[in-house]
Amino acid sequence: MTCYGLNHWKPNGPRFFAGDCMPFYKDGVFHLYYLLDINHHNHPVVGNLGGHVYAHAVSTDLIHWEHKPTALSLDFDAGECSNCTGSILAYNGRVFIFNCQRSRNIYGEHFRIFVSDDDGVSFHPWEHTPRLEAPDDCRGQFRDPHAFVGEDGLIHILMSSGKNQEEENGTVVKMGCLHHYTTKDMIHYEKQEPLLEITFIPECADYFEWNGKYYYSINRYWQTEFHCSDAPFGPWMRPRQNVPASRFCAVMKTAPWKDGRRIGVGWIPSFVDGQYIFGGRIVFREMVQRKDGSLGTAFVDEMLPDRLLTECEDFTIENQDGEAVKHVMDCSNSFRMDGTIKIGEGTGMFSIKILDKDQIYSVSIKFDPVSHLVELTDHTRIKQVEMGEEIHFRLVRTDEIFDLEINGERTIVAASYNLSDSFIEFIVENGKINVSDLKFYN
Repeated sequence: MTCYGLNHWKPNGPRFFAGDCMPFYKDGVFHLYYLLDINHHNHPVVGNLGGHVYAHAVSTDLIHWEHKPTALSLDFDAGECSNCTGSILAYNGRVFIFNCQRSRNIYGEHFRIFVSDDDGVSFHPWEHTPRLEAPDDCRGQFRDPHAFVGEDGLIHILMSSGKNQEEENGTVVKMGCLHHYTTKDMIHYEKQEPLLEITFIPECADYFEWNGKYYYSINRYWQTEFHCSDAPFGPWMRPRQNVPASRFCAVMKTAPWKDGRRIGVGWIPSFVDGQYIFGGRIVFREMVQRKDGSLGTAFVDEMLPDRLLTECEDFTIENQDGEAVKHVMDCSNSFRMDGTIKIGEGTGMFSIKILDKDQIYSVSIKFDPVSHLVELTDHTRIKQVEMGEEIHFRLVRTDEIFDLEINGERTIVAASYNLSDSFIEFIVENGKINVSDLKFYN
């Protein structure tokens, strides 16, 4: 089965959603493994333990995708309950999955390695039982392994867990830890110094080298944070903009792509009854590497709607007291809108608003040049946005998903109301904006 485009995609059916994504690149093929979620982490057989299997899709151009059979399944009769987030590694001519599984037969999560004999299409348990146990001071979770081959030739594994840290006065502080192990044979492991100790559990780590810079990322509160270094294992710098994609672009892991590019893939939680819950739609990002080593994100050009519908005439909105509104056009449930906004001196808040025909529900994208903030719905915002005298934007809407790129290096995404038969307005509260090069695609 071939599917055109995977950005903002979810599995077919009202009960099926995408969870944590694990991208992998090999021999000109981009593989996307992801947790197939049923009923928002409430599986019909194992309930809130997850029941997640690894679904799999591949592409050679990021446009046309082929959905493969389930790459890593579960044996519910044997007590297996869920596959946690893991990582895929090509090593010694074979493709491996490193992950942890939940089981009714073993407390917590237990470390597993799976191997493929068909170049990453299907996997079975590796013939050698791995030996990687949670440390004694581990508190609760010990999962989400990320495996990579270091410059020393060893396989390095990062594991997320909690940790109880006892203070001098006897107080026990609950911490989080990113444990670090090395192995020569994937059987015997040596524990290294933790990569990170912090006040929360750093979930679903990623690690990679890109153009001489080294990065690791962790996830918390529906967002991914990146750290950077000039050396393989620190010292680590936390960039001023250490969240290159906004909150609600959850568990964004990355993989190399052709011509030195790097692609990030995460997922957007579903918005149900006014709150975000596990399982949603896949979102792709082009990683942007700045001169100082910090990372930004942009849309992946190959994955954007590209059929031009209409071009709008340039217009200016100006208002010094109250609110000035410009109705642009009616729009469908899915579209792309590109444009440039020139910001008048002293201009305060301005916004792009998508409203339903009855004007009962709306989604607003608010720009605050003074505070350098951009807010998408009431739930998510990005800070330190360089607006200057003008901004270039691309907005993609897919049903309930509203996805915005600013100046080719900052993105913000959220799920909200699925507004049908809607229209678009530009609004200025105080000041002046000029909108040019406004184009609509689908």
